[in-house]
Amino acid sequence: MRRLKSRQQLRILLTRSSEGNAEWSIGLAAAGHEVVDWPCIQTESLLDAEAELRDVFTPSDWITFTSTRALEALVELASDLDLPGKKLACVGEVTAGNLRAMGLAPDLISSSGTAHSLGSDLLERCQPGQQVLILGALNGRQELAQVLEAAGQPFQQVALYKTETGTAHQGEALPPVDAIFFASPSAVHGFLSGWHPNSETLVISIGPSTSEALVSAGLRADGEAATRDISGMLDALARAREAPASNQ
Repeated sequence: MRRLKSRQQLRILLTRSSEGNAEWSIGLAAAGHEVVDWPCIQTESLLDAEAELRDVFTPSDWITFTSTRALEALVELASDLDLPGKKLACVGEVTAGNLRAMGLAPDLISSSGTAHSLGSDLLERCQPGQQVLILGALNGRQELAQVLEAAGQPFQQVALYKTETGTAHQGEALPPVDAIFFASPSAVHGFLSGWHPNSETLVISIGPSTSEALVSAGLRADGEAATRDISGMLDALARAREAPASNQ
């Protein structure tokens, strides 16, 4: 694989949903890179989740968001819920920023930017008898719930949205890019339904499960983010670019 110069604008293809790509485009543009918007998944709020959400919201002390999309879905489904009266926890800084934009102060942000670390952090902050409500995606990853369950911490979880593979670019030729960012196994599957990265393109994964999806598809991650955000992805890209060409 060819080595990329250390100081140059790169063309980076993003494979999240349209909303997720727009979120990451800000950080990429600030870092001087060109974004290729190539959504390979789409999300949809689950309208029939509203009744369950309202039922478990009131007795919950902590409201935890596993993604920014979960916060958006809550606002879409039940914007009248008393979020200011609850303790609010989230996995990353992006969701925290969106909470602040709503006039809300997050009480807890995951120390390592992962659902697993958020679970550990919650266990340190929860008082005896407090109930945690986890809001996330249908069939989403269960690290947070698993950490709480293993410690005997009471919690409920409600799926507020679903993620499906799909893209408006189906049938189009893949444009030339220097790197492709994958933020979920779903995005990997959606991308590979129509395209395959060439040997000169750096493939960057957001974490172990996404890297596993790449390996299962016969690919490999040239870099894996240490934190589940755009900063982690850019750090992984920088490490991949610095790796010896023979290892790429």
